[in-house]
Amino acid sequence: MNKKDRANAYKRLLNDDTFKLVLDEVKGEQVEVFLNPNSEREERDEAHYLVVALQTIVNYMEGVIASDIIDDKKKT
Repeated sequence: MNKKDRANAYKRLLNDDTFKLVLDEVKGEQVEVFLNPNSEREERDEAHYLVVALQTIVNYMEGVIASDIIDDKKKT
């Protein structure tokens, strides 16, 4: 898959309602861990790592999309 195809695929995925719902639900579950006064440190650490990992994935996809937009502007 070339860069433009990847950027378009990532754009579709980031705009997909089901994907957004999954991200929100997983993040919400991790926030519940933070808010639970009975959660253990290990549970909170894992919740933090999961939220960071999800955001890293989204940031990566947004970076590919932005890079493609920049490449398109350079060509015109």
